[in-house]
Amino acid sequence: VSYETATQIRSGMVDAASYYGLYNIQYKGNSSAIAAKTGTAEVKQDGVTNNYITAYFPADNPEYFITMLNVGVGYGSSLATPLQSICNYIAVNAENFE
Repeated sequence: VSYETATQIRSGMVDAASYYGLYNIQYKGNSSAIAAKTGTAEVKQDGVTNNYITAYFPADNPEYFITMLNVGVGYGSSLATPLQSICNYIAVNAENFE
């Protein structure tokens, strides 16, 4: 993937995160954007949907990657609020993960 293509993808994921209600976090003394993408898939045997959200931060120099799966409920964007909480927790406690 070219640098230009990667930059466009990252920009789209940052815009998507903002659309889902994910806001910048304070990480290592800086305001850092979160990049995210959701997905929804139908499970054919019973018609319910499975959904996910994948995110990383800081968007400009990723250190943490998170994927959450929600089986049988709603859409991937419904995971934005718990994902924000997880990102905030990691950002505040980052020194414990190094």
